[in-house]
Amino acid sequence: MRNRSSRNTWMVLLLVLSLCAGCASQQASQADVSPSEPLESLSAPTDEPSIEPPSPEPSGTESGMPAEATGQLANYNRAEGYGQYGTLALVPEEGEMASTLDAPSCYGNEGDNAFSGVYHVIYRNKEGDSAQDLGVIGDEIRSPAQSSEILAIPHLLVDGVDIYYFHLLTNTCYGSDYFFYGVNSDGKAFPVSFAMDKKDELYEHFTLYLDRKPLLNENGTVTIESYGDEGSMPPEHLRYVFRLKDDKFILISRLPAAAKD
Repeated sequence: MRNRSSRNTWMVLLLVLSLCAGCASQQASQADVSPSEPLESLSAPTDEPSIEPPSPEPSGTESGMPAEATGQLANYNRAEGYGQYGTLALVPEEGEMASTLDAPSCYGNEGDNAFSGVYHVIYRNKEGDSAQDLGVIGDEIRSPAQSSEILAIPHLLVDGVDIYYFHLLTNTCYGSDYFFYGVNSDGKAFPVSFAMDKKDELYEHFTLYLDRKPLLNENGTVTIESYGDEGSMPPEHLRYVFRLKDDKFILISRLPAAAKD
């Protein structure tokens, strides 16, 4: 009986040792298949691109530099004017930015809006089936309007030609530089330059004295109040009279202007 009992005890011990060896072998096998890369790198790839929400107009932010020129026009006008034959507009390329002036100066009051981008002069006829891109005019506009507002471009009808005029940068101390564009009865749009004393010297813009509007005279000439030679102190206040000929304003006379309230 004692020998049989000892034999049974040894058999039980051998069985336990065998089971322990099997557990150790299984754990070692599981350790061998542990991934060598993080689990994230093994996740299934996705074909769906990340989609960013559309930006409001203007599409830029309130700080930083405007986007580089893309040639892709935005779907809104920053400024526009209506004439007898159609509409002249300043249209930014995509990426226009809006900001506000943080201090008063000759260029505006604190809180006035400033826009930066690439601006094209676009003319569209009344029927809306024809558009002319007259080129890039500038990269900044300062105006007291809200960013959602369209700035107004005034115009005169001179000898049957729509004459539009606008400025980009406000200068309340000295007057702003205005650009002039014409549209004739054939629907052709063109920039208007200024021929001064030297007939071969043309100017693409003209400074209006404290932003006073050009006046159309009964004889078809146009009077523009501006300044005399640079460097004169105080600045001369002069009255220039021009006659429109083709795509030019030809200077007829230049006289001192009477003081106005």
